[in-house]
Amino acid sequence: LCTQRVRFAFSIGLPSPLYMNTSTRNGFALIELMVVIAIIAIIAAIAIPNLLDARKSANESSAISTCRTLVSAQALYRESDRGGAGKYAESIRELIATGFLDLQFGEQDEKSGYQFSLTAPDPEQGWSAQANPLFAEITGNRHFFVSDDGVIREALDGPATEIGRAHV
Repeated sequence: LCTQRVRFAFSIGLPSPLYMNTSTRNGFALIELMVVIAIIAIIAAIAIPNLLDARKSANESSAISTCRTLVSAQALYRESDRGGAGKYAESIRELIATGFLDLQFGEQDEKSGYQFSLTAPDPEQGWSAQANPLFAEITGNRHFFVSDDGVIREALDGPATEIGRAHV
């Protein structure tokens, strides 16, 4: 009779009482937890560098866009004759104060991981601006330079200058 019950249990898919574990299982085994943690670590090792590279690329794109904005703001400033006699603005703060730039720059002329500096030794003749990463290799790899000619130049090894590679 007992073997008939076991055969019947197997035929309908029930576990056999002869092979059932008498202890109930609460929680996960250590090896299962270690496998899950290993999988998460592998996924993180793959994903995090890609996310950091994407952030650097976004910061660099923002810096290029800001350089283009500086070119436009300086051209509008000179056309409006705010400085008198067709002068360029001498600083980023002057462009912000006159409404040609927005207030997205920080206190130290920072924006999107880059620090910007604008110089106009002779405001009647021209100006130049540099964009350098706040933390090299973290917020960006490239340095940018733009002047009144409107050409954005870049350098990888240090602050960009007028002789840097032109960015198109």
